Amino acid sequence: MLLAVTPNAAIDRTAVVDALRFDTVLRPVDLLALPGGKGINVARVAHRLGAAVATTGFAGGHAGRWLVEQLETEGLQPRFVEIAAETRTTYTTTDTERSVIVSEHGPAITAAEADRLLDLVDDTMAGGDRPDSGAADRPAALGRLIVALCGSMPRGAIDGLAARLVARCRSRGATSIVDTTGATLREAVGARPDVVKVNASEAAEAGYGTNDTNNPHWQDAAGELAAALRAAGARTAIVTAGARGAVCVADAGAWAVQPPEVDVVSAVGSGDAFSAGIAVGIERGRPLPEGLAIAAAAGAANAARAGAGLLDPDLCMRLLTGVRVTAL
Repeated sequence: MLLAVTPNAAIDRTAVVDALRFDTVLRPVDLLALPGGKGINVARVAHRLGAAVATTGFAGGHAGRWLVEQLETEGLQPRFVEIAAETRTTYTTTDTERSVIVSEHGPAITAAEADRLLDLVDDTMAGGDRPDSGAADRPAALGRLIVALCGSMPRGAIDGLAARLVARCRSRGATSIVDTTGATLREAVGARPDVVKVNASEAAEAGYGTNDTNNPHWQDAAGELAAALRAAGARTAIVTAGARGAVCVADAGAWAVQPPEVDVVSAVGSGDAFSAGIAVGIERGRPLPEGLAIAAAAGAANAARAGAGLLDPDLCMRLLTGVRVTAL
């Protein structure tokens, strides 16, 4: 089972337009409002690919209640900590090539609310309050618990939250996946997570090297960033470079991943779809190269339609044949 932790969940409002222009009124050709935040996107994709999932994080106010209700409707089994502050909203305007994203600051979290989230995750890992998987015929999936910490942190008393979560995963024998940024990324990596998946810009901005992936030797640059993440504590480090692909460095070796070609509608959430593919590979007990292939196909399928995580699972499976995973 995948438990996706989204500390800074949001209502994601996306307007798809014919062409992104400034200083003019734009009329959407498609408009979506979804529960969002990277962890929720990851859970949505994993669920569509057949994984047993649950979601958690902080939710407050009218927006938080709507978010939890919608997650329940999607079958993403929400178990959120109710907080005093209002859940945020993000606004995306996108065409096939570019996006403008306006992201509200997260709510202010108290120390007691942060502790409640850690205790909730800990209880789930211990099996004492694990959500119904919805997959009673798949006991193996329940036995392999994956905890994905994804996205930014809200404001307030959250210092040390990422490291404490990773440490608790390790003590419970759960597989931890981290996809975050900045100081939170450094904190989580120092706690020795099983998998870190970030893009090259995020790795560079967090101090793990230079983002030099916009050249023909991008794989070398991504590999150096991944190696630095490994040296800092990550057991497996994956650095993505958008449509170019990704590089993974792990105990078992290193691989370059070339995604399949797809007609892009919106790439928003494709990185989260990649993380979901990794989680699905782990849940199914696949070798890492196979998990990387699932991840690349999921990222491409996500880009083929608007709405983060609303990929067509059949398209994802068809795109698998176009993925190339090469040992380095």
